[in-house]
Amino acid sequence: MRPRFSSIIGLFCLLAYGGALGYGIYKTHRSIYVQHNNSEKEFYELVDTANAAGVLGFMDQPFRDVIRDGVMRSKTLQGAILSGPYGNEYAVERKEGIITWTNDIPRFVTRFGLSRNPHWAKLNIEGIRNASISAMYYIIDYGEFTVILRHTLMAILAALALALLTMIAGALFGKHPAPRIINVDMGDARTFKFAESTGEKQAKPPEKKEAPPPQNRQPAAGEEEEERPKGLYSPHGNISWAAYTKERLASELHRCAAFEQDLVLIAMEFDSVDPRPFFNEFTEMAVKHFTLRDLIFEWGNQGIAVIIPNADLDQAFTRAEEFHAKVLSGFAPRFSSGADLAIGLSSRAGRLIDAERLIFETSQALAKAKEDPVSSLVAFRSDPEKYRAFIAAQGKE
Repeated sequence: MRPRFSSIIGLFCLLAYGGALGYGIYKTHRSIYVQHNNSEKEFYELVDTANAAGVLGFMDQPFRDVIRDGVMRSKTLQGAILSGPYGNEYAVERKEGIITWTNDIPRFVTRFGLSRNPHWAKLNIEGIRNASISAMYYIIDYGEFTVILRHTLMAILAALALALLTMIAGALFGKHPAPRIINVDMGDARTFKFAESTGEKQAKPPEKKEAPPPQNRQPAAGEEEEERPKGLYSPHGNISWAAYTKERLASELHRCAAFEQDLVLIAMEFDSVDPRPFFNEFTEMAVKHFTLRDLIFEWGNQGIAVIIPNADLDQAFTRAEEFHAKVLSGFAPRFSSGADLAIGLSSRAGRLIDAERLIFETSQALAKAKEDPVSSLVAFRSDPEKYRAFIAAQGKE
């Protein structure tokens, strides 16, 4: 699945989440406003009813029955308290829990969902002074709020389902490199096997003089001689010269061995594409991803090498995968059909290994990545025990 399409789906989902949240906030605020207006209207209808019922006798049972019926008929009012010349004299509530009593004096409770400011009005009843009525109401209609919440969650779940389907489709049909790790005991003709504990004779690795370290970049057509390192960084991509790779790798290996840390060397080259038109962009992307410019080197004619200290092979492989995806996303429009970025990795893995050996292993992994029709990333994993046994056997010969 194309990254641009996935980005469009992601943006749509974000807009859907924001829209659903905005809808929920607006409808809730609107419901609170309507609820307040309705409760105010019903309260003043109750006030008019109380004033008219004054002829029945203030606080007599018929008067109280009229007030009770008025509260029960209301859709918003939850309770009412009537006060007369002698204080709070009568209280009625739709359900228990709205009014509490302290020393026979009724008070509205303070609870989430109830208004903090009850409605209040003075009663005009002939012969009665200082008579008033107050009423409490819920600030929101919970039936309507349930509908709002259901609609909001449905929109969010629909967007989430779309995002998950996009991720699944991308995983099933997208072009993603299949991770592959070469174990040194697999018996591959282009790798080497370490000696087994049985003493079986295995193929020797190439002599150090045969290990192909990366060379400086080849001169472009028309150049008379190969460029020589000048300064720390090469003008080709503003990264370290290829000639510095072996020396710096040896120094980092020594330091990591002293602190018992792992180290990974990554080599990557473009396959079936000339990276020179966008090589500077590619190296800057590598610097931003791997963070240390002085540990990124030229490699061959169209690639780079990266030293990652204090990281194991699995961690480095994950970072390489992430970088591979970024490169494909950023430069895919410039690639021809079948073009890709091949990546090979190898690590110290607890071994006392020299720079030439690690460069050789990484080169082999990179070569396999170029040849593999399935995966563009190949890691060379060694067995420390077999490696030590192999080194010991070499010393005895």
